[in-house]
Amino acid sequence: EETPYDPENLIPAMFVKCALSLNLHYKDLRNNRVCNVLKSRPHATVLSETLLVSFNRAESLTGIFPQSEDGVRKIMLDLFGSPDTAELFFTNDVKVLIEVLHRNVIDRGEGDPDRVYYMRLLDRVISNTEYEDHTHYKIRDIPASTTGQG
Repeated sequence: EETPYDPENLIPAMFVKCALSLNLHYKDLRNNRVCNVLKSRPHATVLSETLLVSFNRAESLTGIFPQSEDGVRKIMLDLFGSPDTAELFFTNDVKVLIEVLHRNVIDRGEGDPDRVYYMRLLDRVISNTEYEDHTHYKIRDIPASTTGQG
């Protein structure tokens, strides 16, 4: 089924893909212009919503070639690498992300490189958000599942 032409959604979608592609070029978070621009904004709702949906569906928005790095996965690590950019995500979105990460950690074996990625991101989410200030019913499950005991 072909999606109808919608110029209102086309521009934001193009921006997100452009930001993700540009972000792939920055290896050092301190010199990352994409994150530096985003941390100066009070919110980035379209970006955060698009990222969460794509991340949950494991969609790559930048992968032209099969071996290319996933722009969504990289920018998620980068954005949650600092409290200044992590706060672009709403509290409920962070809770959903924790659910997704928790599910992915427990569904993978210890040697799985994806499990390592999800654990790194989970650590950044917990470290750089107000996660501990909010009640979350999975809070007791996270330490056990990340150490392979749960």
